[in-house]
Amino acid sequence: MSNELSVVEQADRLLPSVQVLESLKTQAQALVDAHMLPPGYRTGAEALVVALKAREMGVHPMRGWQGMFPVTREEHSRIGFMGNFILGLIYERLPEAEIITEENTTTLCKIKARRNKTSDFQYFTVTMAEAKASKWDTYYDKDAKAWKAKATWSDPANMLYWRTVTRMANRLFGDITGGAAYTKDEIEDIPDGSEYIPPAEQAAESVPYQAGVVEAVTEPKTEPDPAKVDDNMIQDLKVSLLLCSSASAVEDVWKKFKCSTTNGKLLNEGLALKNARKAEVSHV
Repeated sequence: MSNELSVVEQADRLLPSVQVLESLKTQAQALVDAHMLPPGYRTGAEALVVALKAREMGVHPMRGWQGMFPVTREEHSRIGFMGNFILGLIYERLPEAEIITEENTTTLCKIKARRNKTSDFQYFTVTMAEAKASKWDTYYDKDAKAWKAKATWSDPANMLYWRTVTRMANRLFGDITGGAAYTKDEIEDIPDGSEYIPPAEQAAESVPYQAGVVEAVTEPKTEPDPAKVDDNMIQDLKVSLLLCSSASAVEDVWKKFKCSTTNGKLLNEGLALKNARKAEVSHV
């Protein structure tokens, strides 16, 4: 079997049929219009993307809509996870998994976990000192030009617990969550390129728990990982193709994609996805 045919067959398995896609789009829009989804959902398109993520994970759309949600940033959006949704998936798919909370206070959370009863326990800890050092419990108010406390961190024991859970899940159960899984609070702490990052000296004056003046440290500039960039482009193409319901729409998406890269391998993979989707919509 040629590599091209292999890619096309893989795309066929991942991409839903036009009928399934239209059904998901209709359900997603109806739930958004009825305000029956958790906070964060604004459009049917956002709900559709979450449904497709749930499908990829082998989860029913309704369960996915209740356990995942879009977190909108100024530059982009990401899919956030409910902590109980993550734990539910782990226990459901690995019945022998053990997750034990050894300590959970306002200053730290310790969890030990293992995938089955024959493997060794791994230990995960998140402390309030780490949270403060990373400013997880604050946000920078651009208007006031000062760091302010997050309302969610008024219950530090609870926040430390869920931070420890996601750290554990990402390191030990990444295959269950379908990749990195973060809560809304964690996603909001990931810079998206639009936030104003104040000088270290200003941060030291604004945050009560920092004493003295902290010298600004210039981080070395790192180049983006080409493999990760290529993977993101392919994922974006898949979503765009899924939203196409006609051959002409597929061609329009493909033309834009061709103009975005000169990478031959990437173009070949994209061409296979385009041809597979075009053939699918043409038979409807």
